[in-house]
Amino acid sequence: MCLLNADGMQSGRVNRLMPTTLPMGNNTNRFKRTHHERNGNMITYREATKAEIPAVAKLAAASFGHYPFFDFAFLPVLKTPEAYTAYMEKLHAIHIRANMAHHKCFIGVQDGCMVSAALLQNPKEKRVTLPDYIKAGGVRLVFPVGMRKILDFFAVSEEAQQDCAPNYPDARYLEMLVVAPDRKGSGLGSSMLKDCLLPYMQQQGGKELALITNTAVNCRFYEKNGFSEFAHRTLERNGQQIDNWSFHCRVG
Repeated sequence: MCLLNADGMQSGRVNRLMPTTLPMGNNTNRFKRTHHERNGNMITYREATKAEIPAVAKLAAASFGHYPFFDFAFLPVLKTPEAYTAYMEKLHAIHIRANMAHHKCFIGVQDGCMVSAALLQNPKEKRVTLPDYIKAGGVRLVFPVGMRKILDFFAVSEEAQQDCAPNYPDARYLEMLVVAPDRKGSGLGSSMLKDCLLPYMQQQGGKELALITNTAVNCRFYEKNGFSEFAHRTLERNGQQIDNWSFHCRVG
């Protein structure tokens, strides 16, 4: 089950968020840290810890901002900017927690601040399903939007992914890629792909990566980074439509 769209590289209005400062301490995650220079600064890529889920969720909500997929689903019932932001942070936190039980969440840390994050799903691992979301606190998503809206969101999320698994069943799936709003355009999204996700996949024997996105700007971003579009569909609910593109690349 897909709860989120692929990425937050571009959005409309965004909530301003300074990169999240992380506490110092030992990190025991299995992924070996790698360091790369970007614009004269060092970036560390590593797996996020469970304690960092709220910070990753806050970064994701700010990065996505008013993204078509979420506006399409929730904007009509979340009437104020404050209500929208609070709900998006809750949605992302539950989604990240559910995915981290079976898959990987990576973060990019620069000068002690979280500046990027990604969720990467492995088709060989357990698929995230409704019980996983419930275990991660998904019941809290019902308020204030209602159960019908949540179930419809799950349904349209599944529809959005219909082209990926049938065409590339062995591909890793990029469930989320986000960058701090004030760092967009600085190359951090491309760096997360090239300096973290793709090297990690090569270490693990992953050969392919697939994703979906909902904006033309993001399409250009992924094309620039070596992805090819292989499908397009229009998602429709209650008279509203959004575009849904599927992309794929080979690794190595």
